[in-house]
Amino acid sequence: MTALSARTIKVFFDLMCAVSCLAAYAGDDLKVYDVTLSRPGTLRQTVGTDSPAGVLRISGALNNDDVRWLRSVCGGDSVFVPHPSVVKVLDLRKAEFAPDPSARPLANHATMTIRSRHALPIGFLYACTLDSLMLPERLDSVNMWSLWGTGLREIEIPEGVYVHNMAIGMSESLERLRLPEFAMTDGQGCPRLKSIFIGTADYVPSGSFNSFPALEEVIFTGSIGHIDGYQFRDCPELRRVEFRGPVASMGGPGMFNNCPKLEAVEFQGLVSDFGLEAPTGSPDFRGYALRHGAMISNPEAKVPQADEENPQVKAEAEAIFDSYKRWLSGENDQKFLVKVALAQYKDLASKVAALGVDTAPVAEAARPYLNNDFFKGTPKLEVLKKSAPYKAQSEPLPVFRYAPASDSLLALSRERFNLDSIAGEGSDFERMKRLNYWIHDLIPHDGSSLNPSCAYNIRDIYDLCQKEDRGVNCRILAIMLTEALLAEGIPARYLTCEPEAYMWDSDCHVIVAAWSSDFSKWVWLDPTHASFVTDENGVPLHPGEVRERLIADLPLVLNEDANWNHRKKTEVDGYLKNYMAKNLYCITARVVNCSQPEGREAQGNGSYVALVPEGFRLGEEWFIYTSDPERFWAPPQGK
Repeated sequence: MTALSARTIKVFFDLMCAVSCLAAYAGDDLKVYDVTLSRPGTLRQTVGTDSPAGVLRISGALNNDDVRWLRSVCGGDSVFVPHPSVVKVLDLRKAEFAPDPSARPLANHATMTIRSRHALPIGFLYACTLDSLMLPERLDSVNMWSLWGTGLREIEIPEGVYVHNMAIGMSESLERLRLPEFAMTDGQGCPRLKSIFIGTADYVPSGSFNSFPALEEVIFTGSIGHIDGYQFRDCPELRRVEFRGPVASMGGPGMFNNCPKLEAVEFQGLVSDFGLEAPTGSPDFRGYALRHGAMISNPEAKVPQADEENPQVKAEAEAIFDSYKRWLSGENDQKFLVKVALAQYKDLASKVAALGVDTAPVAEAARPYLNNDFFKGTPKLEVLKKSAPYKAQSEPLPVFRYAPASDSLLALSRERFNLDSIAGEGSDFERMKRLNYWIHDLIPHDGSSLNPSCAYNIRDIYDLCQKEDRGVNCRILAIMLTEALLAEGIPARYLTCEPEAYMWDSDCHVIVAAWSSDFSKWVWLDPTHASFVTDENGVPLHPGEVRERLIADLPLVLNEDANWNHRKKTEVDGYLKNYMAKNLYCITARVVNCSQPEGREAQGNGSYVALVPEGFRLGEEWFIYTSDPERFWAPPQGK
């Protein structure tokens, strides 16, 4: 028997899918409308009815007028209010689109116009309720919102088609999804989704498969670059996850937690970096299966040889090193992947070279990074000392604002937890320290935890942590302490402290600065470590002063009872001279400081001011930047 070509097999497969799709409705005796357009803009007239109930099969080019009418018969309208679709099956295999910049938009949004002959337009079937869709044969792109919130039960995008990461989601009817590349949807908005097939994925961010209530299987059919930790969580029906191609790197802990029916996680290709722990809350889990037995980062792993019996091994090793080369060459906007590649490729080079893989291109791409302080392992305090100086500036900064204690949200937390009693009497610094200790003891610190899915106020965060028996990260603790201080009439702001190498080092730390009227200055408070910092004379310092004294090698005194979760004593050398020396390179504060500053039901202006060395910038260009510490650490208005 003559072997079939890959293209022949694909054509046959597409034909069978189309036949089965139409056959599914044969028993319903649906009418088939075959429409061939002589010119764009004539679809409604050619169909001859506004109720083409059944199957609508279109050949020819559709313009904006055609698509607007098509949306109406497929269960959508111009203001995105769904209604019953008269079209059950829409067959666009022989259709394309006719761009017309001067035409009216497809719906009530000016950007929703046809821009390409072979791309689903933005918002094409947004909130339409039709049951089934056959895509154009020459499709090359699926744009934003084009298949969002539809009534489709199955969406299968062919190989080689670009899919926007906001193209598909919030679809209550969707049961099966196949994507050529990773472009994830909203799990909580797809309550019936059972199967997800994904082709290649250069990067899969944390939490992409969390909280899918009906999800049973996730199959990666292609090459995977880096997949973060905390990936498959709270999926009560998940039974199996398969990686059928090579995996260049896998993230940290919590990859498959709280999936009570999970039985198998199988790797069918090479895995360069494993690092997975046993999942929690998954009693049926039988372990990780490595079909090749090829964790090539493991010194004891026996890597299969790329011989005639196993020809794909060399190709998979090449795919892994191609991922490293892309990351090192800047072809992925996740800069921390440079760190991943540099940490792995040297250890793997000798093993994959034995398979015949040319590792020189990766080594060449890595060369520019080798003299960087971060990758050389230069001491953190030395990096801080080499930073550019601050400089006074004439440009005005926005005035930092602090919610008054009379604010209704602050009053709710003050009354719920009796904060007046917790803060107590005495100097404002003594009251600050009591509130700092209270937050430290109220909820444990868990730096790897996901942000809580509630409003960011002390009440809701506390209740959620009690319910889920969990901790929170340093940012949430700092937001809580800021709220407690404001509720007691003490101006406070939480500060995000980040390293110079922020693009490779995602670890930052968030602390609090509170205004002491008694000392007429800002002071350092850190609820993660129950810490505050003073000089040798016992005068409390603010983070900017700590930074200056680190650079000048001046004494810093940490309170004796500073600790992490009452398990480990916090010391000056590790905490200040290493960890915070790294993270005090850039300090960012929110302009409006109040209850619920971020997250669900966020309040106030979302602007941020970043204090940075002269000429330095973080990746967030929407920040307001200053190199003037006098302005950044100015007293609150009226103080």
